[in-house]
Amino acid sequence: MNSGKVILILLFGVMFIAQSILLLKNKKFVLCTFLTAVQGICALLAVNLIGTVINIRIPLNFWSLGFSSLFGITGVIMLLVINILF
Repeated sequence: MNSGKVILILLFGVMFIAQSILLLKNKKFVLCTFLTAVQGICALLAVNLIGTVINIRIPLNFWSLGFSSLFGITGVIMLLVINILF
């Protein structure tokens, strides 16, 4: 693997650990997890709606929906970065 992919994998790992720690520290774990998922999916849909104007699209599939619902808005930003770089 090249160094760019290794850096992205490490960044995803750090994001996952940080997100998990923040959600577990909160007393309302289920509510925060649900709200993160809703925010991520809404952000993904907003990017696809606005992206038609500027020609940036993230395909809606199981992986992109799962990633955006797991990481929220941060996950959508990472998907945009991956889409632009690769």
